[in-house]
Amino acid sequence: MADQEIFGSDKIIMELEDLWRPYNKIASGMDESEYEKWNRFVDEDLARPLFRATSENWSDAFQYTTYVRDMDAYPMYMRIIHHYIATFFTKFGSGRAAKKYKITDAEGDVEKALIRFLETFENEDGKFHGGDLPSYADLLVFGTLRCVQDFPAVCRLLEKNAQVASWYATVAEAVGETACVSK
Repeated sequence: MADQEIFGSDKIIMELEDLWRPYNKIASGMDESEYEKWNRFVDEDLARPLFRATSENWSDAFQYTTYVRDMDAYPMYMRIIHHYIATFFTKFGSGRAAKKYKITDAEGDVEKALIRFLETFENEDGKFHGGDLPSYADLLVFGTLRCVQDFPAVCRLLEKNAQVASWYATVAEAVGETACVSK
């Protein structure tokens, strides 16, 4: 990886995952096709419509880019300017992604993807995809949702679909409140 340039966030993430995988106790026992299957599912079936669902209107796009204001390395006026610029490009990018991937019902597509995911559980009694403990697939799907859990589209989904909400709460409990390091 150090000898080559990689373009595209999805390719960069996949390359980093491949480097990290031997050290990842959750994914290391998984066969390659299963690993690729869940990465592709999250990228293509979940993250694309989720991006559109969480940035479809100006208010959501503004919320999507609030992280810019937390960048203490820049003066406040720069953070505010970048927040508005990032909002514009997020809203614009969301529309382009919808056209490119033919997303017409973003929230519906997210819900359908999550229902398909829940239908793949090995047994009906298991709390998680892999049974009694969260699997790599559980953590990929959960992490994708957790990033935007307070967005209206995700809140509506969790209110609307009890099965998805139950699974999400169970994984959240297993994972814990946060893995972030406090300042």
